[in-house]
Formats: sequence, C-alpha cells, structure tokens
Amino acid sequence: MTIGFFYFIVYSNLFTFGYSIKEYLIFMASNIKNYTLILGIILLLIAFRKGKKL
Repeated sequence: MTIGFFYFIVYSNLFTFGYSIKEYLIFMASNIKNYTLILGIILLLIAFRKGKKL
C-alpha cells in the first residue's frame, strides 16, 4: 500500500505538465504499479476483519 500511495503522489506531478483529471486517471489505470495501492487496501481490510473476535 505504501508503494502504491507513493506512486499516486509522485504521478500527481503530471498536472504541472498539463494533464487533465481524465488523462491522469487513464494513466493511473494503465500503470500496473498503481494497483498496489488497491491491493494494499484490500489486504488491510482483510487483516482487520480477521483480527476481530466474533
């Protein structure tokens, strides 16, 4: 999740080069490194759910 968030912040600098929100989101969806943020969030949710005592 940390790596994915890092790339999310780094690639936000594309706005300074004139990227629009739509172009930025398309770029983020096409780059495989950005999926680590989603994967990390899913793993955290699974870990917290398993940590709860039922």
